[in-house]
Amino acid sequence: LKAIKVGIAPYDTTFAYGSAWTTAYVQGELERIDPARNRVVNRWKLPMATGAIGAFGAVWGAGSNGVIRVDAESHKLLATIPVAGGAGWTAASADAVWVTTPTGLARIDPTTNAVAATIPLPGAPYLGDPDVVDGQVWVPEIRKNSIAVVDPASNAVTETLRSGVGPFVVTTIHGEAWVPSWKGKDIWRYR
Repeated sequence: LKAIKVGIAPYDTTFAYGSAWTTAYVQGELERIDPARNRVVNRWKLPMATGAIGAFGAVWGAGSNGVIRVDAESHKLLATIPVAGGAGWTAASADAVWVTTPTGLARIDPTTNAVAATIPLPGAPYLGDPDVVDGQVWVPEIRKNSIAVVDPASNAVTETLRSGVGPFVVTTIHGEAWVPSWKGKDIWRYR
């Protein structure tokens, strides 16, 4: 057991490319933790840092100015990608990085480091941490008690699923979606 000091208000943590990565919301940083040394070894400015995900040989951090992309090997900042209204939580599909926004979901093309599409969601701006389930992007709509399912082929919502009270995080486990009710007392399992 080891408590590792990070920036104020860590929001998201992921393990990718041999390191742990976290966002420090108040500090306004994406941080890389060396697990062998149990300490933060790199920091990148990211105002209101929220989501982080490893994909396409990089770690992507989302914050109020948009998204930053950090190379997983060199740990150099590769790109700063503006997102209208700012970016929140993150997910990655086979060919895109997805971030929640105040109006819905933004699709980022990792080959151009630019927003390729925006998808309005009725539950915005109250969206939780999405994940990719069977090739579809599942986005929790916290105040609507539902999950918006986005098809990457059409960049459109194809289904809205009922959930528990205040769904906040979608987690894929063995091809199934697990969604805890942040404001309730249950976890919803979708097969």
